[in-house]
Amino acid sequence: MVPEERQATKMKITKRQLRRIIKEEKARLLQEQQASQQAWANEHGGEVDRDEEGQTIIYLSKEEYPSEGDIVGILPPEWDYGDGHDGEWTVYTGLYSAGSISRSHPRKRR
Repeated sequence: MVPEERQATKMKITKRQLRRIIKEEKARLLQEQQASQQAWANEHGGEVDRDEEGQTIIYLSKEEYPSEGDIVGILPPEWDYGDGHDGEWTVYTGLYSAGSISRSHPRKRR
């Protein structure tokens, strides 16, 4: 027999409540990720934007990071980059805004 103080109380929730809890947690995590990407961009002198699919992208100056090696050295492993236009690198974070197309992985590195 389990001592009374160690017994767990079971709480029932409806499917609707569970969906709401999941939706709220997903929104909270998305907000935290966006804040951390903004902080990363600020630290590296980047500008945050969204592409046409809703993915968070960051533009970095080629003046500060002239070679691909410079970019690869600072990117988190799950992010990718591309040769942008107007003297900028485009960093693809793989994070999409709520309601937009979602991919499980960003573009693969070359």
